[in-house]
Amino acid sequence: MHQGNTPRKRIDPLKTIVDHDLLRIASDIHRLKQNEAHWKDVPVPTRPLGKLRGETAFQVGVFALPVLAYLVAGLRFGFALALWGLPLCYAVFAVLEKTLLKAIMKKRQAEEDRDCGRYAFTKIIGDRLGLKPEEVTLEVVLKMAADFGILVLFGRNLTEGAKADLMTRAYKIEDLTKRLDFVCAQLVETQHLQPATEKSAPAATNVAPQTSHRPLTAAVAATAYKDEDGSPFPLANTMTALPMIQGTPFDVGGNVFGQGTVGGFD
Repeated sequence: MHQGNTPRKRIDPLKTIVDHDLLRIASDIHRLKQNEAHWKDVPVPTRPLGKLRGETAFQVGVFALPVLAYLVAGLRFGFALALWGLPLCYAVFAVLEKTLLKAIMKKRQAEEDRDCGRYAFTKIIGDRLGLKPEEVTLEVVLKMAADFGILVLFGRNLTEGAKADLMTRAYKIEDLTKRLDFVCAQLVETQHLQPATEKSAPAATNVAPQTSHRPLTAAVAATAYKDEDGSPFPLANTMTALPMIQGTPFDVGGNVFGQGTVGGFD
């Protein structure tokens, strides 16, 4: 049986809570501060390759100009004498190659900064949930990030009644941005209720837990989303879409988190 040819059943993350690892990736994508204008203007993201317009012509020119310079010099002064100009031709080639490479890297960096892992995220969500690229919107990211935050809250040392109340209050908020803000605020307020880990030191029993009443900011929200399994790294590298090696900043392809090319996604 060729399962790869079987159409995947479509799952709408706006109407249901999807797998935990996908929610985790969505929260990581949200923390990368997505460019809302890019999501609106470009419904289907493209792979950030850093390809310049007319790049092929530039690459040909980098090799052709030094060769052409040698040929012209050879025809005018003789090819044997023109050999003395080869160091100059090589210098011209090196300058042109370096300039072209710098332009390509600059373009690619700009595309990666604008993409912020969106292409890899869209590919993963599409493959797992059967969604079309244009169906993976910023609203999907917000909804999944809020779902992830609620699951984190369910792991806190709260009573079942408190958990049910928080979930009910969250899902009554129709506006996804406000819902996520509410969840982030609850994550901050319940930080002192995180389950104890083996690495954490015993807390003093005579010190009352302090809750924060400061306005929620992006930095605070990012802190609230920090994993409670002791690992500061997500399950997948948002740039390569490859799984991370547990407890390390490297994915299975050897790339540092936040770096590398999209792994095999064409």
